Amino acid sequence: LVVDIRAHNAYNGGRVPDAISLCVPSTLLKRPNYSLKKLSEMLPSSVARARFSAWSSVARILVYDADAVNLGPSGNVSGLLNKFKCGGFSGELAWLKGGYQAVWRERRSLLDLNPPLDEDDDESDNAGKPPNAALRTKRLPMNAFSLVSTTAMKSSPSVPGQPTPQPHHQAACNPFFDTIRQNEELSQGITERIPLCVPHRVRRRIHDLPFRWLRDITVSTQDVDEGTEALAKQFYRIEFAEQQRLMSIMEHHVQESTLHPPPVEQYPTPVIKFPYSITAGFEKGEKNRYRHIWPFEHALCDTACYDDYVNASYVQPLGTRKRYIATQGPLPTTFVDFWTLCWEQNVHVIVMLTREVEGSQIKCGAYWAASTATSMTGLVHASASVDSADVVVEDDPPPRSRIIRRVFRLSHTAYSGAPPRKIVQLQFLDWPDMNVPEDPRCVLDLVREVDGFTGIALHAMTVSPILLHCSAGVGRTGGFIAVDAVLDAIRREVRNTARSGVGFKSPRALHSDLSPKVLSEFQDPILEVIQDMREQRMSLCQSLRQYVFVHAAVIEGAL
Repeated sequence: LVVDIRAHNAYNGGRVPDAISLCVPSTLLKRPNYSLKKLSEMLPSSVARARFSAWSSVARILVYDADAVNLGPSGNVSGLLNKFKCGGFSGELAWLKGGYQAVWRERRSLLDLNPPLDEDDDESDNAGKPPNAALRTKRLPMNAFSLVSTTAMKSSPSVPGQPTPQPHHQAACNPFFDTIRQNEELSQGITERIPLCVPHRVRRRIHDLPFRWLRDITVSTQDVDEGTEALAKQFYRIEFAEQQRLMSIMEHHVQESTLHPPPVEQYPTPVIKFPYSITAGFEKGEKNRYRHIWPFEHALCDTACYDDYVNASYVQPLGTRKRYIATQGPLPTTFVDFWTLCWEQNVHVIVMLTREVEGSQIKCGAYWAASTATSMTGLVHASASVDSADVVVEDDPPPRSRIIRRVFRLSHTAYSGAPPRKIVQLQFLDWPDMNVPEDPRCVLDLVREVDGFTGIALHAMTVSPILLHCSAGVGRTGGFIAVDAVLDAIRREVRNTARSGVGFKSPRALHSDLSPKVLSEFQDPILEVIQDMREQRMSLCQSLRQYVFVHAAVIEGAL
C-alpha cells in the first residue's frame, strides 16, 4: 500500500505508481484519536476506500509527502505511520526520505506522470456515501489551494450607474492567512501617534550626543508633531515590509505544496532551501506558545533534542558583534528543549523580560523551579539531558527597577566529567506586555547589569550569545535587543573600530567574522537595525510604542 499525503492537485501532476491520494488536513494525520476508518471515509472513491481499508492485509505500507527529510514525531508522515502501528499492523512501515521531490530529482523514471485514472467518486450514490463526504478535498477546485482564493478583496462601495471600482487591497480571511497580524492591524494604516518625549535632563545635553543622527531625532519642542509623524511613518515601513514578506512566504509555501516541481535541470546545484521557510514552526505547532509566531529557517536554533525544534532564533543586529538568541517563554512541554539549548549554545546569561502571569494569563512557565529540574532527568534522552539546576534567588532591586537574579548550576549527563556551568538569569519585572517601562533608565540599568554578567569588555571580540525571552519572544525581547545593540554599535563607532560589513537584504548571513556595519552610514539607523532584526525573527520590537521607546532609551544611553 502506497499513500500520498500531498495536496490532491500535486498528486494529479505526478505520483509514485499505484499510490492512493490521502489529502486531508495535517491536524487529522497527527491526531491520535482520529482513526484510520475515519480517514478512509474521506477518500474520494469506493475503489480507493477499499484499497486503503485493506491495509492490515498488505506486507508493506509506504507513506510519502512532498519533501520531508526526517521523521520527526510531530510530522505528518510519522503521524500516519503511527496510526498504522497503533492499529496493530505487523508488516513493514516505510517512508520516502526527501519525499516526492527527491524521487523527481534523482529517479524520475520511477514516477507515474500520467493523469490519474478516473474513479467513480460516488457523486450520485447517496445511499453508499460515507458521512464524511463533505470533507473530501478532491471536490475542491484546484484554485482553492492558491493564494488568490484564500484572500478577500477590499474595495470601495460601488456607485449605481458607474463601473465597480477595482480592488485595491488584499486582506486575509482564511484562518491560515489571518495569522499574519498586519493584515488586520495595517488595514487602516498606523492610526496611533506617540510622541518621543525627551526629558529636560536629556534635552539640555543634546549637543553632547556623539552623532548627528542622534541629535536629529532629539527634536525640539516646536518640532514634536513632525517628529511624532516621522516615527509613525518609519514604523509603518517596518510593519508593511514584514506584511509583504510574510505574504510572500505564505504564497511560496502554497505553491511549493501544490505545484508540480520544476524539471531537474532547473534546480541549482546543490538545491538551496528557502531561507525564510516557516514550515518547522507549522509542523511543530504544539511547541509554540502562540499560533502566529514562527522562526525563519535561516535563523532557526536547532538542538540535539528528539525532534530538533525549538521556537528560538539567532539574532545578530547590524553594527555590533553581540549575539543574541530570542525565544518564547518556555512551556512545560519545552523546558527540556530550553535547557538543552542553553547547554549547546554555551549560554551564561538569560534575560527574562516578563512575569510568569500578567493580566490573569500565563506568560511563561517556571522553568527554574526545583521540581521542574528534578522531573527533567527522567524525561530527556541521554544525549541531551539536564541533570540539575540549583537556584539561588537574590532580590535587591536598584532604585529605578526591580530585577530578580537567579543562579543556576547546569550539568549534562552525557558529559559527566564536565563541571556544572553557571548561568545567571535576570528577570526584569517592570516591562508590561504590549507596553513599555515608565523610565528608559531602568532598561539602561538592565543593559549595564547584563554587560557585567557577560563580562563584555570594551574591546571584546567574541562572546557567548545572550538568551532573551518575554512571552512570545518578539515585542519586549526585540525592544531590549535593539537598545542594547544600537548602544554597543555607537560605542564601537565612537572608538573607530568598526569596519565595513556585509549586506543584509538576502537575508544577511549570521555570525559573520566580518566587522559590523557603521550605523552612521544609514539615513535612519534605528529603523535599519530593527528592519534587519525583523528578517531574522518576525515581529521583533512589535509595537509603535516600543519603537518610540527604543529611540528614547538609545538617546539617553548614548550620553
